[in-house]
Amino acid sequence: MNGANLLPDKPPRKLVWSLGWRSGLVQTFFSHQRMQGIGVGWALLPVLQRWSRSDDEFRRKAERHFAYYNGNPYLASFTLGAIARLEAEGEGERAPGMKQRMMPITGALGDRLFWHHLRPMILAGCTILLLTLPLNDTVVTLVPAVALFLFGFISWSFRFSGIRFGWRHGKDTPYALSRLNLLRRSGFLGYIGAMIAGVVVSAGILQVTTGSGLSIEVNPSVLASIAAGLLLGRRATPVWVVLIILVVVVLEAVMMSRTTVATGVF
Repeated sequence: MNGANLLPDKPPRKLVWSLGWRSGLVQTFFSHQRMQGIGVGWALLPVLQRWSRSDDEFRRKAERHFAYYNGNPYLASFTLGAIARLEAEGEGERAPGMKQRMMPITGALGDRLFWHHLRPMILAGCTILLLTLPLNDTVVTLVPAVALFLFGFISWSFRFSGIRFGWRHGKDTPYALSRLNLLRRSGFLGYIGAMIAGVVVSAGILQVTTGSGLSIEVNPSVLASIAAGLLLGRRATPVWVVLIILVVVVLEAVMMSRTTVATGVF
């Protein structure tokens, strides 16, 4: 198996499962000198064992895979799949260059997708469930469990699909991953997250300023939160969203208090 034409487009199933599960542990061996490099090297051990003809060749290959690596851990599988393909084709010496090309791509994409969009959106959505559903032991237990399940399901889906993607594209993985344009496509998550965050913030501020129950209702503050999400979108920061909603909620509270006073007078 020294030629790319001898390898199937789909990696062996056993290899996918092995690399996929190991990709979830790349940060277990985290260090300030090599960052995730030791974890990546450990994850690749099944690959090196499969395509090494002797113990000396295995040790020689292993030395180059435990070097420095620092990318988003949820997308490390894309790098692992690409390196596995290189090793299978007998071009493992190109692995260090592959790591250098993949680090900025997976770092920028993974941080934006998982840290900036997906995780806040799931947490805010579950917060809305806690605000709208009657609180009891079942709800308080199930809602966090749903949040963990959703995040885990999506992140592990990326891990296993990344192995297949990297194997299929091999040395062209950085270019193929960039052409997916996932940064732009994930922008809608920023709009949704900003709107959900605004709804949660408006409900909380209304409860503090008016003393009403903590619930989600259609009112000017909620509409303002949706507008803030649409206007700011993925460029929104929590500070701007909170400031916009705070101004609207305070104005609404003042208007509500004047209405109450006027009603009491007449």
